[in-house]
Amino acid sequence: MNWFEIDKKGLAQILARKGKEFAVFELVQNAWDEAGVTQVEVALGPDSPRYVKLVVRDNSPNGFSKLTDAYTLFAPSNKKANPEQRGRFNLGEKLVLAISREARIATTTGTVIFNDNGRRMSNQTVAGSEITAVFRMTQDETTKAANACLRLIPPQHILTSINGSPITAPSRTHSFEASLITEISNLDGELTKATRKTVVEVYNADADHAAAIYEMGIPVCEIEGKYVFNVMQKVPLTLDREEVLPQFRKQLSVAVLNEMASVVDTEDVNTGWATEAITSPDAKPEALNAYMTQKFGEKRVAYDPSDPESNHAAAAAGYTVITGGQLSGAAWANVKAAGAVLPAGQVLPTPNPFSPNGKPMPVAKMTERIRAVGEYTKEFAKVVCGINITVDFRVAMTGNFAACYGDRQLTFNVGRLGYAWFDLDWNHVAIDDLIIHELGHEYCASHLDKKYNDAISNIGAKLARAIRSGNFR
Repeated sequence: MNWFEIDKKGLAQILARKGKEFAVFELVQNAWDEAGVTQVEVALGPDSPRYVKLVVRDNSPNGFSKLTDAYTLFAPSNKKANPEQRGRFNLGEKLVLAISREARIATTTGTVIFNDNGRRMSNQTVAGSEITAVFRMTQDETTKAANACLRLIPPQHILTSINGSPITAPSRTHSFEASLITEISNLDGELTKATRKTVVEVYNADADHAAAIYEMGIPVCEIEGKYVFNVMQKVPLTLDREEVLPQFRKQLSVAVLNEMASVVDTEDVNTGWATEAITSPDAKPEALNAYMTQKFGEKRVAYDPSDPESNHAAAAAGYTVITGGQLSGAAWANVKAAGAVLPAGQVLPTPNPFSPNGKPMPVAKMTERIRAVGEYTKEFAKVVCGINITVDFRVAMTGNFAACYGDRQLTFNVGRLGYAWFDLDWNHVAIDDLIIHELGHEYCASHLDKKYNDAISNIGAKLARAIRSGNFR
């Protein structure tokens, strides 16, 4: 006695969720898998009010090797052991039978007929295989199913047509080998996961072929972007063929990005598959660089919390400053390891009068003019800004800065300015200009912040008032 039975109506209800075109795809893929087939014809049209007739015919010399496979669900399948064939569960014809009012399967080994009276066998044979089914469909469903057939990508050696019109493939742009997870039968006939090399064909999506992942010419699931990725081996799927495994999707995404790094564009890097690819440790440095260039431009830096001013300096210099939330943690780890982005502080470090080891730079030789500028600067800060500061003079050998300010200390870089610059008689305007610029940081660290601009404007106004009132020279 059988342990369980399949409810035909229940199976039909499951299929209705996917659309009846899925049943057509199952028959077409079975026909493509037959040995020696060079032609597959699909016909779909009205049979009677509210019913249509579907015919799928192929010219395989051998046809069905076992006619019982036509009505035995989940029987052992020879295709399970071959990852380059599409079938797995002897499911295709059964899905069609589940929705059919009547059906007929004819092949080289006989014919089986399905109708209200059940199933009966016949000795009638035909060359190849021909499956005919009559089932309920609206006009809209029929049109949708026929149009869906145009999404198929037939093998190059098999002429495939729908209602007499050839089904053509979109434009192919790339073809490459990749190691991807697949499904293959073990010695006990159980489907297991294995990784093997296969070919991935990349096509441009078009009006008939939406961007999607395909399994050997059969659409599996749509994706973002402008490409069709046709994997030439079994793709690990759920039983209803609605989705691929997440691990497989990530493998495929990174394989495509690595292969197409030289041609990815802005549209590509804003798609889910590319965003997922850069989180993989298998993403190559050139692929990560290509992604970052298309996403953020050639001039890009990572936000540097250890050097806040460098972030503003980078933005002012036309760099894109990338903040933490714009990439995932895994993506950040990969792009930094690949050198695809550097911290702002490494690209445009904030001027600092100290050496990398923290020791002070050499003190400048004190001349009368330098000493006079020091006293002038302290008086400037007290009269104009109302603060007491210290003034230092160093000969900084690194950095191209004229002066810097912090913790109420203004440090002049004599190494950059030169000793002759410190002359209040002929260089008074330039000295005032630099002092105002540095004292602005008493109120705001960033040159790009409106508060900084307001501060230096206010300091200038107060300086003018102090001079007019005779409180400052």
